[in-house]
Amino acid sequence: LMNLIINLSNNLLSKENFYAEGVKLFKTKKYEEAKFLFERSIVLNPKNSESYLYLAKIYKKKENKAKEEKNLETTLLIDPANEEAILMLMEIALENTNTTHNVIVCTLCSCYPRNLLGLPPDWYKQRSYRSRIVKYPRKVLKEFGLNLPKDISIRVHDSTADMRYIVLPNRPTGTDEFSIEKLESLVTRDSMIGVGLPKSI
Repeated sequence: LMNLIINLSNNLLSKENFYAEGVKLFKTKKYEEAKFLFERSIVLNPKNSESYLYLAKIYKKKENKAKEEKNLETTLLIDPANEEAILMLMEIALENTNTTHNVIVCTLCSCYPRNLLGLPPDWYKQRSYRSRIVKYPRKVLKEFGLNLPKDISIRVHDSTADMRYIVLPNRPTGTDEFSIEKLESLVTRDSMIGVGLPKSI
């Protein structure tokens, strides 16, 4: 009987309908019901990036950053040019300010935001970086050529399999009129790890 019910439901709702109905439920703030339909949509079509994106939105509403990020990363794995997912991921990034500088590490292994930054550099995986950046962040950053003023506090964030951090660099001075494309050209991999700064203009 259960198999019959499942078969009937699959016939009534195609993978497209699961997604479309899920969007309708999301817009009416019925997040749990929408979540179920997006998950069913993914079962039928694992490459449906939009279903993962909506799951990320639901977890954002629930303030579950780890699952939000995980679904955003899957969205970008399927659709690397998905601008909405990129912008959402930027919102949960660690933002540098005039008084705080962030740097990321994975002390256990080498968890890293590969979907955005590609493969991690060799030094990121080495034990010397993973242990020393936590104990002596200012000294290690200086070894990378980044000599921060003493009045800027340094925060080290330990990435995990569930939560991979990225750093949102402080906007360089004199770039208020820059387009998004021009700003992107200033951002480097090291500045998004936190061991460097954006390119100067």
